[in-house]
Amino acid sequence: MTHSLPLNTEWIDQQALKLVKALQSKNYITYLVGGCVRDLLLGLPPKDWDIATSALPKEVNKVIRPSYIIGRRFQLVLVKRYGKQYEISTFRANVETSDEEPDGPIMDDNIFGTPEEDARRRDFTINSFFYDPVKAELIDYTNGLADIEARVVRMIGDPVIRIQEDPLRMLRAVRFAHKANFEIESTLRQAIIDLADQLTLSVLPRRREELLKFLRLPTASNILWECHDLNLLKHLSPGLNNVLEEADADIFNTKLNQGLECISDQENPNELFSVLLFAMIAAKTPNFCEHLKIDKKRQEALSIMMKNELGMYRVEQDNFFQTLSLIGQLKEIPEPTKVRERYRTHLVKNNSMSTALTLASAYKLIPEPHLFYWADHYWKTRN
Repeated sequence: MTHSLPLNTEWIDQQALKLVKALQSKNYITYLVGGCVRDLLLGLPPKDWDIATSALPKEVNKVIRPSYIIGRRFQLVLVKRYGKQYEISTFRANVETSDEEPDGPIMDDNIFGTPEEDARRRDFTINSFFYDPVKAELIDYTNGLADIEARVVRMIGDPVIRIQEDPLRMLRAVRFAHKANFEIESTLRQAIIDLADQLTLSVLPRRREELLKFLRLPTASNILWECHDLNLLKHLSPGLNNVLEEADADIFNTKLNQGLECISDQENPNELFSVLLFAMIAAKTPNFCEHLKIDKKRQEALSIMMKNELGMYRVEQDNFFQTLSLIGQLKEIPEPTKVRERYRTHLVKNNSMSTALTLASAYKLIPEPHLFYWADHYWKTRN
């Protein structure tokens, strides 16, 4: 259950460590929890730092200043330090198993529990660790360390029941497996295949966020193909599933990988979605990179797919079409240095210029000297 497992202290966020120490100094049981511990064990740099404690939200708020209590039903404490955010939650019992917050306030403390109860309510064994960075101890209630060593993603509890509680766990299982180069445990894998259609019961904004997380991984095309093989993709995005089944899959894979490698800001949904859409269209449209034209009927169909399947906002949809139009304008300029300053400024200040430069670079849509010219002037306007 408890392992003396010192991790490289250079990997541990110092602000997170200070928060743990502050709560422990007031005799509250406090650990790093979840994904950050998993990533530390895998030798990956954690992106988010979550903390779990025996202190109630109001007690955390008194110890940690400034901090903010957020949430309606399940309150937690948000702490901001030096541009980063840290979430501190109280150990919870398994009264609500979905990752979504139900409506209505909790009027008593029955949702709070022990560290073991909190660990067992989580989705996968590899996400259920607690780590005490002060004592350098790993607390493992679900045998997750064995699954780390075996490189397996295993659901805590019955996979069928846990997926029915929250169908989005199917996408999370695929993502964690690819992020860590793990295998999905066989009973979980079969449950995903059998229950894939329940993915449509989850809300679109959460599916959107999982898709964006897919696109941020270096194995994005492989993830989408595994979702296809598990019957998930046709419920996540029928349009994308159609591309994989009926279009030129090699072109899709190549364009997707090329585009994602060129994105400088992985947190920018505009660029992630634009690369995905460009790859989809290129796979179904001969010579698309040459003309970048989409007729009105197809543009309307794409807009419906972007909204209803990908969960793209209207501004993101407009950005994609404006990006294609802007690249078309850049392609038609034979000598950028001879462009009038007023028109040049008009182009580089276009809100879609950043995405246009990303796509133009990834797919070599304009000559390289022209690309450098436009990129140079774009960044000069930003500074």
